[in-house]
Amino acid sequence: MVDFLAELSVEEKNAKVSSGGEEKPVKNDAGAEKKNVFNELTSSIREKRKLLLEKIEEIKRLRDRLSNLNRISVRALTNKRKRLEFKVSTEAITLDKERALMKHIKELDNEIKRAQEREGERAELFKQIKSLDAEIEQLKNELDEMKLNLIKLRAERKKKRAEVRKRKEMKERREKRHQVKSEELVVNLEDIAIVKKE
Repeated sequence: MVDFLAELSVEEKNAKVSSGGEEKPVKNDAGAEKKNVFNELTSSIREKRKLLLEKIEEIKRLRDRLSNLNRISVRALTNKRKRLEFKVSTEAITLDKERALMKHIKELDNEIKRAQEREGERAELFKQIKSLDAEIEQLKNELDEMKLNLIKLRAERKKKRAEVRKRKEMKERREKRHQVKSEELVVNLEDIAIVKKE
């Protein structure tokens, strides 16, 4: 509020100088500072928004990697292996079929090992995604705060401009009234009638 009053008094002094007053113009440092704050806030909003978009792109890449990792879970593979082992141990099958099933079980064991390794990767990706989500949420909150500050600054600037405009109009009206009054006091020779005494 003090800054606002200081700015208005500076603007009034400048207005006096422009209207022919004796005071020298005073540089509006508070206004320049406000303008710098406004510009800095705008540029920081742009930077945060850019950072936010980068984080969102990174999260998309991680989610794509995650979807490609484990299409079949370790649990599904172990269940399939158990069914095959149960089939080999309980059913009466030929020797060739039993060998083929045992070969298939070994392949499933290898797939299970690879899937378990991918599960570790998958857990790491989940951690990264979760931390990025937290960062994104924090950035969004910061951006919202900055936008609110920017809106407040804009409203304050608009209000100041309106007040300055109003004061200027009032001053012009006063000057106009003063000019009209001074014109009324001036008497033209045409207005004077000469009366002769007889």
